[in-house]
Amino acid sequence: MSDFNEFEDYEIDKDFLSDKTKKKRKNSKDKGNRGELTLVKLLNTRFNTQEFSRVVGSGNRWSHVAVVAKHYLGDICSPPNFKYLIECKFGYPQIDLCNTFDNGIPQLNEFLKQAEKDAGMAGKEPLVCWKKNHQPWLAVVKGLDRTFDYQLKYNDWVMVSLTKLLSLEDDFFLLPQA
Repeated sequence: MSDFNEFEDYEIDKDFLSDKTKKKRKNSKDKGNRGELTLVKLLNTRFNTQEFSRVVGSGNRWSHVAVVAKHYLGDICSPPNFKYLIECKFGYPQIDLCNTFDNGIPQLNEFLKQAEKDAGMAGKEPLVCWKKNHQPWLAVVKGLDRTFDYQLKYNDWVMVSLTKLLSLEDDFFLLPQA
């Protein structure tokens, strides 16, 4: 048998059993930016335009106090005749729609409250587009006057597949020409 004392001259710098190296945290701002850019591309393709773009400073305090600059409310700049102010949410894996049926979802309520406030200031209707990781885009619209095969009513809001919502005719999304 070997004597363990022969290893006394060796010093181990690292305790491999208790290594608790922190995993690099993903930057939520970068993730949100990627979500907004993905949504912009989707909207530009759907409406055959290049008029949708990210709001400069989306998500920072300036965009929330820019009441005068109505064009810069929400997360996505849209064409002037677009009926909706778009709020984009990307991620939020902790939100579980199963909780809807007992007490509602406080974080979703905050999203909707923010969208409704900004839309009111901009003189538009609120539209929240949300994509969880590895899931399809959802659209949450207040007072939707259409019925879809699959939809979830959440207070005065209706949640549907964004793909299904975008399949509606252009006049659903655009303000009448004056």
